[in-house]
Parts: sequence; structure tokens; C-alpha cells
Amino acid sequence: MLRRQALLLPFLVSIFPLLFLFSHNIEQTNFVRLVLPLMITLSIIGILVSICFFLFRRDLEKSTLFVSLFAVLFFSYGHVRSALERIENLGIDIGRDRYALVSFGSLIFLAFIFLWTRQKINKSVIQFIFRFGLVLLIVPLISIAYFELRTFGSEGKDTENTIFPSLSRGVQELPDIYYIILDGYAHESTLRSIYEFDNSQFLKHMQSQGFFVPSKSRANYAQTHLSLASSLSMDYLPPLPKDSEDRQLTYDRVRNNEVARFLKARGYRFIHVSSGMVEMTDRNPYADIDFRNGRLDEFSMLAIESSALYPFL
Repeated sequence: MLRRQALLLPFLVSIFPLLFLFSHNIEQTNFVRLVLPLMITLSIIGILVSICFFLFRRDLEKSTLFVSLFAVLFFSYGHVRSALERIENLGIDIGRDRYALVSFGSLIFLAFIFLWTRQKINKSVIQFIFRFGLVLLIVPLISIAYFELRTFGSEGKDTENTIFPSLSRGVQELPDIYYIILDGYAHESTLRSIYEFDNSQFLKHMQSQGFFVPSKSRANYAQTHLSLASSLSMDYLPPLPKDSEDRQLTYDRVRNNEVARFLKARGYRFIHVSSGMVEMTDRNPYADIDFRNGRLDEFSMLAIESSALYPFL
């Protein structure tokens, strides 16, 4: 039993950060996004356990305990670095990668020396960490299960789709339409007054290329999924449950939207370009052509950013 717990320990410890991150972003992603980071992490942990098994002279307890400590430090690197960011000691910004990585490497080295010089690892240590890891793992699993139960059956519930009559106008007469949302890109007046940045040259270039750039536009909603669902529906959204974390209704309205149906009925093809970000705009099954941009999805990027791998990318 002890050897089984020792063998499972590093895998248990490495799964927790990914599940925790997933549970806190579950309303913006799905289980598919979790699979690749999970498989890569478990594979690397397996390789590390095998290497350390020989480094520690076939001592399984030492090997798995060291890999577990490595996993904890590896996945907590980004959070620790963020907490230490802009903190100075003797004129040194200790949150910078060059110092944080040195500290990270030093802790790994000290842990290795400590375990190497130990005769034997007390079995109660392995058992305690294993049970503690199980308890930690239950926390995100409960959050995920709770969210899934609350949102069960909500997918696809939406207002009835409007049916637009098809027109016989020739496709060659139709102008191309590009609908570009620069999410998080502030208005020209905001950039000028708060950030002292002049982007008028960019806007003039867009206008010279035939784009319409609204000068005094205001969003009806303060969040992207609400604003985008509203604009693509050409209407205000129906009342949503207060403090609801379920975004399926708005995500469905973005993907299967009124604007695309209206234009397709008039001979247009709907071409969707993936944002590579949240599930809402990462892909669109209703598009005639769905371009993927080839980058990692947002969940994978978040997982990397919270780890010690990020400074090397």
C-alpha cells in the first residue's frame, strides 16, 4: 500500500494545479482544453519519476517525494513570482525572473541534497502528503461537479432562430464584410487621456482601407460575452439569472448568431477566424470556413504562465 501511495503521489500533486485552474475558469472553457495539458504533465512526471528512481538508487519513496516537491515548486512559480513582483530588497527587484529562477533552482538543489543524504523516508510522511493531496484534489472536483449540475441541460436553450428569406442577388455583387472586435483595446479618447497614446494613425489607416470605425460607440454590456452576444443578435439579451456563472446561453448566441444567418440567406459565406482564446470565439461549428490560428488555447497559456516554464518562452 505504501509503495502504491508513493508511486501515485507525484501524479496526484501535479494534477491538482491544473484542476484548480480549470475549476476557476470553467465558465470560459471546457474539458477538451484540459486533456492536452493533463496528458503532457502526467507524461513528464512519469519520465521524471523514472529518472529519479535511478538517481536515488532505486529508492521509490525518495524519488516520488522529490518529483512531488519539484511539481509543487514548478506549478507555483508563476503565483509566487506575481506576489513578489515589484518588491525590492537592497535595491534588487526579487520578483524578476532572473532572481526567482535562481531561488527556484536553489530550492530544488537543496531538496535533492536533503533527500540524497537521508537514509530512509518515514512512511508516515508519504502517507500524510498522499492523504493531504487527496483532500486538495476534492476541492476543485466539487467546484467542477457543482458547476456542471447547475448548468446541466442549459446548452442549446435559446430563443427561436429567425428564418430569413433567401435572395437571388448574385454573389459577385456582394461586398466583403469584416467584423473585427479588438477586445480589450480601449477607445481613442481613453488611450489619449489616460495612457497618453495617440492611435489616430492606425484608425486613419483602417478608414483608408474602407473600414468603418465608429467614433462614439458604447457597449450595451460591460463584459465581452454579453456585448458580443447582443451585437450579433441585433437585439438586447433576454433576462439572465442574477450572479449566474453559466455562459452557455451567450456563447450559443455568439456562435449561432442572427447576423450570420441574415447574411448567409443573402448569399454570403460565413468565415470565422479563431481568437485562440475562450471557447466562445475559439471555434464556430456554424461557419462555412473555420480558420484556426495555430496557437495554444487560453487555458493552456494560463497553465504555462503559472509555471516555471513561462520565463523560457
